[in-house]
Amino acid sequence: MMLRPTESPHLSSTTSSPDRTFSSLPEMDDDEKGDINNNHNQSFKHIKIIEDIDDTHSASFNSWPPQIENINLFKIHNDFLNDCNNKYKSLISNIISNDTTIWMINSTSTGGGVAEMLPMLINIFKDSTNINMKWCVISPSKDDHQQQAFFNITKQIHNNIHGVFNPKTMEILNKSHRLILESVCKKCCDEFIPLIKPNDIIIIHDPQPLPMIKFLKKKINNIIIWRSHIGIDDKQNEITNTTWKYLKPYINLSDHVIFSLKDYIPNFIIKE
Repeated sequence: MMLRPTESPHLSSTTSSPDRTFSSLPEMDDDEKGDINNNHNQSFKHIKIIEDIDDTHSASFNSWPPQIENINLFKIHNDFLNDCNNKYKSLISNIISNDTTIWMINSTSTGGGVAEMLPMLINIFKDSTNINMKWCVISPSKDDHQQQAFFNITKQIHNNIHGVFNPKTMEILNKSHRLILESVCKKCCDEFIPLIKPNDIIIIHDPQPLPMIKFLKKKINNIIIWRSHIGIDDKQNEITNTTWKYLKPYINLSDHVIFSLKDYIPNFIIKE
């Protein structure tokens, strides 16, 4: 479900001008493109670019875990192909002709639902549309003393959104936690931003890399989408709502947000 956050100064131009992504940003010359391509081969301390997804990740359409029941994946794939060849043909052509890369950003390349989903998604897009998709994982350096604190905080955010709070082991999220989240995400952005071309689209998955939006928006004008895979439907409580409010400043900076289920959507999001 595609939605948009309230109070975002970037929304009006995005929603009213579909060509903004492709035509309003300057073209890059060959030297600039070469510099970006070379950056993929450099050594990163805080991010990891997942290369050769076909060879290093087993998840693909034909090997999707068999425990999924009552879901006809072949029908989903065929419907997707049909939409690509008809409903979205012009859009896909526009994306390809403008040398647009769609970047997926999450917090791990192994384990977890997003890490299992992205290889299949990227491979389907590559095989079916020729759209260039790349996968970036935030990977704070082990030398960074904030690394463990960062993941402890994001784990708590995940638990809080599901309504779980243990006063014996958890602290109320505060400014000190925000400083750690933003410090780590800024370091990730400092390495990621040089890889971005003007027409690229960035999709950030779940709360862990969400604060990156703050620093991306200060440096680039690309469309940024936040994709939330988590939430609870009928058991939202004060902890859930307080945690959504804690994340609200970052969510409101995104151009669009996507939630897996309608019931997961916090009430400050405008539903379209």
